[in-house]
Amino acid sequence: MADIKKVTVRMVEGVPLFMPAFIDEHFPTLSMNEFPRFCGAGEGWAERFVPDHIIWLYVSVACWIHDGCFCLLSPTKENWFIANGLFILNIFMLIIVKGSKALVVPRCTIAVPYFWAVMTGTGWKLFIGRNWIDGYDPYKDKKLIRKFAMVGVVLHG
Repeated sequence: MADIKKVTVRMVEGVPLFMPAFIDEHFPTLSMNEFPRFCGAGEGWAERFVPDHIIWLYVSVACWIHDGCFCLLSPTKENWFIANGLFILNIFMLIIVKGSKALVVPRCTIAVPYFWAVMTGTGWKLFIGRNWIDGYDPYKDKKLIRKFAMVGVVLHG
């Protein structure tokens, strides 16, 4: 389960969202506006400085998928690029499909720093800093279980 074997596309409220098959299999039945706050670097004071809205468009579902990728994928450069690429792709899908056509360019302009924030050396350190073990079992990953529980999904292995 450590590498992406398959990326799926799930249509959510008319928006195509891209994610690893494991996340898609357990995708919650929430509306996108019901997702809790997931944008930011995790817990702590810095979490409050990253908005979940880009000019009034809620993008937390993209952050949740990205958080799931960070928990789920083995810490390789390839997986880091995939997780971050899916992140910006999902934000752009939300902006283009769900948002106002008049705000596409300003929203995409604001979205780019979200991508660069996760592409930093700090983002890489967070991605590889997990105590990764061979035989990873996502059903026993406490961070992944917590992220899924926040959207009402219980993982059973």
